[in-house]
Amino acid sequence: VTGVQTCALPIWEAGEWTYLITSGPRRGEQEREVLAPIGRTPRGETWQRTIGETYTLHLSRTADGSLVMPSEIAHTHGALVAFDPPLSYLMADLLPGEPRVFEGDMEVYRVKDPSTPWYSGSIRATTVHAGQYRIRTPAGVFDATLIRTDYRIQIFGVVSVTDTLFTFYAEGIGKVAEAEHQRISAMLLFSSETRRGKVLVRFTPARRPTVFE
Repeated sequence: VTGVQTCALPIWEAGEWTYLITSGPRRGEQEREVLAPIGRTPRGETWQRTIGETYTLHLSRTADGSLVMPSEIAHTHGALVAFDPPLSYLMADLLPGEPRVFEGDMEVYRVKDPSTPWYSGSIRATTVHAGQYRIRTPAGVFDATLIRTDYRIQIFGVVSVTDTLFTFYAEGIGKVAEAEHQRISAMLLFSSETRRGKVLVRFTPARRPTVFE
């Protein structure tokens, strides 16, 4: 661990990241993530990050340089999730050990019928800068900032989701490693627990580098 530093926002360029999945049901597989600019949407989103075939994240930048996520699509469930206010995605100038708390509402729509809410819920996210680490991945060795985020999601007051996400960001590259521990329970009806991890295999920037605007 290095000395105390603030968390500068990584310079993300349009491009493609390939990760090796190291744990969970898809262990040993590779997953591709693509970041690309889009036309400004009614919710102010100007970029999207596609994560394999599972998620599409719609992102925008705030005045202080942080990134927020007004909406995302969970392709596996055919669901469009809208956050109010936009969910904090990556915070600029976060001090080591400093917790920042986000609280908001979420509306979930069917992708095929985005006019009518499917269900609603609430979300609380606590984000902490957990220090600087040197990370070894198939793509190389990186000095990276570790960001820990703990999510608490309530749906209908019946379904509860807790999700802890550890993400390592390297300057000029973006995400180089990630680990996630998720628990889902619905009163006494069912419960599930999933652990996932992945590390960077390669990063291919777009031919004409671009940054968030």
